[in-house]
Amino acid sequence: MTLTPEVRWRCDSDPSSDWNVLRPAPAGNLGFTEAKRYVFQKPCGDWSFHVDDEALPNDPSKPSCWIWEPGFFAGEVTAEMVRTDNTNSVLFLLDVAPDANKLGRDVFMRMVNELWQEDPLLVIGSEPATTPNGDLGDQEDPWAAFSRLRRYGPDVLRALGAVRAYPLRTLRSHRDSVPLHRARRADRQTIAALLRSPAVRLFAPSAEESPDSARNYRVDIPRVEETVDSAANRTTLALILSLLRRTRALGERLQRLVEGENVSATRTSLATRWPQRKQFLESLAVQLKIVLRLDPFAQVQRADVTAAGLTAIAARSGLFSDVELRVACAAPRRGIRHEHGAIVGESVVGNL
Repeated sequence: MTLTPEVRWRCDSDPSSDWNVLRPAPAGNLGFTEAKRYVFQKPCGDWSFHVDDEALPNDPSKPSCWIWEPGFFAGEVTAEMVRTDNTNSVLFLLDVAPDANKLGRDVFMRMVNELWQEDPLLVIGSEPATTPNGDLGDQEDPWAAFSRLRRYGPDVLRALGAVRAYPLRTLRSHRDSVPLHRARRADRQTIAALLRSPAVRLFAPSAEESPDSARNYRVDIPRVEETVDSAANRTTLALILSLLRRTRALGERLQRLVEGENVSATRTSLATRWPQRKQFLESLAVQLKIVLRLDPFAQVQRADVTAAGLTAIAARSGLFSDVELRVACAAPRRGIRHEHGAIVGESVVGNL
């Protein structure tokens, strides 16, 4: 078991403030405010601290601390502390509050109410929207997809570990040909075939005089075996393959965005954050490929998404949560098509 090193932090502008312990994810860490400076005490060992995948610099006045100054950003941000040899990492969730001088919700709602009383069309408009919202228009935001994948991807891997530990099995029947003396189970088809064969002489009063060919006769019997090639495991295999393809495609798309980025004074550069995010995508792809080579998925004949498989997965409480299942796959939805217009076979795969 890997122990999590303790990291303490406090506001740099108030040296008299107490040190607070940074709690690992999924716990949140309150007390941060935008446009203020904070210091984090370095733990023992060789570590680096990344906030939103950007490495924090050392505090010039305190080399034993990292320093961070959140800009005009309010909300939850992900931080990660990584050993320099990449043998251990810890995730943290930092909750950044807005600056007190910013426009508050009450003031904003009062302004909206005044506009509504003056003319509701100033709030809702006079015609339906014709321009897609967002910087990428009607396309999916790959960075939002990466954020969801990074948040819930490790949980999906842990759920797959539970699936491997207790795989769902099913009974499968097939026909087998065995010597007559080894037959332990028979059905109507077995009896009908036996009556039409020379081996029926063995059951006559003069069975001792039957030829050896009758004694060596092979009989067709039913055989029932337990197998992990079940609908649930086939569906899970399809989800793993889909998530693997999604991870690779997302990495390629983000790589093109980083390479074609235009430097802007109002946007944070992606080049400094991309190496850390690229390493996560590559690591996730490697772990998914390792899972595919292990039982029970190595024994599954084909990947197939069916209603029976999805129902079996959803019935196993404690393996996949609702959010994790939506990351790996979503409920079947109408309208998901291939980029060339043809409906894909794995239409259950949702947008990450």
